[in-house]
Amino acid sequence: MTISKSTNKVKRFVKCAVKHMPLCDDDSIFDNADALIELAQKSFSEAARKAAAKHDALGIPTHYAIGGKLEVYTPPRDKTTRS
Repeated sequence: MTISKSTNKVKRFVKCAVKHMPLCDDDSIFDNADALIELAQKSFSEAARKAAAKHDALGIPTHYAIGGKLEVYTPPRDKTTRS
């Protein structure tokens, strides 16, 4: 990946993040570490599920870890949309 493509991806991500930010300046979430950790874990879990579903649809193997052991899930070939 070239630097310009990488930079464009970062710019799109920042633009999307800013677009979805709350309108108020309520930073109270940062006062409660447990709530912040819970929010981050939920966000990462949701993103991981979406990425795995997208990989499955495209027939791309998904890498993950369980108990410190690396695993690879390869979706069945009949579910892929490749021609």
